[in-house]
Amino acid sequence: MDKSNSKGQKITSERINQLIEENENLKAIVSDYSELKQFAEEVVEKHNILVVEYKAKQSELIETREIEQQLRKMLGDKEKENIKLRDVSEKLENRLLDFQNHINNLLDQYQSLEESNKKHEATIVSLERYIEIMDKSPKHIKNERGAGRKKKYTQEQIDWVVNARLNGVDYEKIVEDIIIKFPEKEWSIKEIKYIFSRYKK
Repeated sequence: MDKSNSKGQKITSERINQLIEENENLKAIVSDYSELKQFAEEVVEKHNILVVEYKAKQSELIETREIEQQLRKMLGDKEKENIKLRDVSEKLENRLLDFQNHINNLLDQYQSLEESNKKHEATIVSLERYIEIMDKSPKHIKNERGAGRKKKYTQEQIDWVVNARLNGVDYEKIVEDIIIKFPEKEWSIKEIKYIFSRYKK
């Protein structure tokens, strides 16, 4: 009886020790599980933070691309405006050049008219002198008999006109000079041209 009780106590004691040992292993497993769970939670939290940061970066990237597209569009519009401005500038320069040429032509015409006016004024002065001389000179008596027809131009007048013209004197100047040299007759450019064409050698 005593042996049987002793044996039973020994089995119970071993079982208890076994349970205690298993319990210690269980505690270690639970402790490891808690650490793993905590680590997993930290990983999940960091993952969530990274996801938020990624979404923020993605949003910033989209905004950056939109800004880049807007800048490219603005640069394209500016380039178009610059091309239009260059075209307008070239047209204005061409118009300014045409206007300047027109002004130069007007100045040339004005200068030519001024020179022509001076010549006309000189002709008028010569005519006034001629009239004055004719008024002071005695009147010619008509050929009452009609005896013979006098030549319209003397040889001296003809030679003088032809020589002057051959020396490059223009018709207006010839008229101015011949009125003074031969005041007894009225002279015109038409007559000078006739004399030169008729009697030039």
